[in-house]
Order: sequence, then structure tokens, then C-alpha cells
Amino acid sequence: MWNLGRRFPRDNGTYLSQSQPDLSCRRISCSPSLNLTQNINNGHVALLHSCPSMTTENYNNSSSFKLGSTILGELFGGAVPTCTLFGLYICALAISIYICAENGIHGRPQKILWACMTLLSLCNVWHYGIQIKFALLAASSLSDHHIQVEKPLTQVCTVPLNINLVVGDAIVAWRTCNIWTKPKIVRYLLAMLMAGNIVANIVDVVIDAVTDAANREITMDYVATSFSFAVNLLCTLLIFLKAWSYFQNFRVRPLDAGQSHSYTDLKRILTLLIESGIIFCSIQLISILVQIFTYHQETYALRIWNLALGMTRNAAAVLYPLAVFLIVNLNLSSLNDKCSVSESTFTTVIPSESRGSLAS
Repeated sequence: MWNLGRRFPRDNGTYLSQSQPDLSCRRISCSPSLNLTQNINNGHVALLHSCPSMTTENYNNSSSFKLGSTILGELFGGAVPTCTLFGLYICALAISIYICAENGIHGRPQKILWACMTLLSLCNVWHYGIQIKFALLAASSLSDHHIQVEKPLTQVCTVPLNINLVVGDAIVAWRTCNIWTKPKIVRYLLAMLMAGNIVANIVDVVIDAVTDAANREITMDYVATSFSFAVNLLCTLLIFLKAWSYFQNFRVRPLDAGQSHSYTDLKRILTLLIESGIIFCSIQLISILVQIFTYHQETYALRIWNLALGMTRNAAAVLYPLAVFLIVNLNLSSLNDKCSVSESTFTTVIPSESRGSLAS
């Protein structure tokens, strides 16, 4: 699903892999039935007589240009953003691990959260390795052997991305449910959206695995992305509404020094959750719009843009739940002194709805 950045349409509507240039005779105004066998590594070129005006020198120049443009696209559109964002993720994860090592892991909620983050980290490393392999293959050759090697990688590439998406969305939805303890219809709505999200991603993985996903449009890509966007948008809106209600409640109440400090801490938590949610939803929305309105277009600049956008979107899918993970391990809940360790380290409690709250 998240591998759409690597699929680009031909003029006839079929899809072309980023690292496989379109060498059909449509490019050189010859018959589409031209049989072209290429191997850039050894310089061997075989052309049928259906295109006699195409010389070996012209073809070699064209092949060299396509090879250079492919390597450049993989470098600046894929490798550089991937390495940069992966390094950012590793740094943030290291900070979280250090903070958690200082505080310890207490209670089932934190253990479950740690298991989810471990799974996200493993899938992120898996996807990072696949992307590096893509870049190395593009730099080595554009031969038929390279294309055959790339095809299974393209099919496998979607698996860690879909796992990251579902687990990350589940973490965010879980966090939202802990903030919205009432009414229960909120939890039911989030549960329904998450169920649809899980089913859509499972179907998407199966379709990508059993079909030639790199060469044609997959409708489930858009369905799965839309479900994830709906989950994160709803979570962000719910957190915003709860924060707005909480802030309005305390604007008219005088606070002593201790309450003011707790109010400030909780405000920072909710603000960070809202801002990170807005950023992630914006990236998802831009990605969906780009996929819908540009999949019939094919330009070199658009290829690099789509590839870079895909890398950013994939990284955001793991960085957003990591932001929630950081909040948990920073232990900034305003009710730390009044809640048990297992509750306070996982749940942001709105004081006006909690036992022993500031409002009481």
C-alpha cells in the first residue's frame, strides 16, 4: 500500500516501476511491437529490424541517460530521505529507551506499549533494508535480471509498512480512548474504524503479494490509506475537543502553585498530541490527493517528488506513535502523585473527570 511512490503510470494506464525505465518504442516513435533486449552492464543491445533508424550509439546514449536519471532519482528521492528519517527515528527511539530505563517498565499497559514499539522498530529496520536494496539494485543495473530480483522485493516491501501503519494507529487510538473515558460511543466508533483499518490492510497485503503490484494500480491502496487517515483524523479531533473543554474549564478558575504546574504539564501533553496528529494527518491527506490527481501524469520531477513523499509518509507512520511513546516515558501526567504507576505512565487523565482531580 505505501509503496505507491514506486509505481508510475505509462500513457496507456499501466504502471512502471521507478527503477525500471520505459524503453518501449513509444518513446522513440517506433512500433510498440519492438523487441528490445538490453544489458547495460556489458553494453549488449539487440534490436529488431522494425526500428532501423535507431542506431546503437543513440540507444547507448539513451540508456546511459536513463541509468543516470534512475540512480539520481533513487538517491535524492529515496535513499537520502530514507536514511535521514531513519536516523531521526533511531535517535528518538534511543531517547525513549534511555528515559524508560531510568523509570523502569511498570504494569501491563507499558509492557504492551513496549511490545508494540519493538514490533514497529523491527518492521522499520526491515523496510529500511529493503529500500537500501532497491537503491543498490538501481545503481548496479537495469537489466532483466535486475527487474526479476526487484519484483519480489516490491511485493514484500508493503508488509512492514502495513504492519507499522496498523500498530501505530492502534497506539494512537488506544491513547485517545484513555482520554475519552465517556461516552462509550467514542470507543465504539474508534473500534469500528480500527477494525476496518485492519481488514483493509490485510487485504492490501494479500493483493500486493499475489499480484504484480508494481505494474498496475491497486484500489485497496487508497482504501487502506483512507481508513488510516480517518482513524488519525478522528483521534486528533477528539483530543482537540477534550483539550479545548479542559482549558475552557480552568480559564475561569483560580489555581494555586501546585495546580498551575500540573495544568501546564497537561497542556503540553495535549498540545504535543494535537500537533503531531495534525502533522501526520496532513502528510496522509497530501499523499492521498497526490495519488488521486497525478497517477495519470509521468514526469521525472514528479517521480522524485512521489518517491520522497512516500518515504516521508512511511517514516511519519512510525514517528507519530513514537511521539506518543515519548510522552508516556516522560511521565508528565499531571496526576502522577495521585494515580498508580501503571495508570499514570500510560494514561493522560483529564482532571475534571478523574477521582482526586484538580477540579474536585
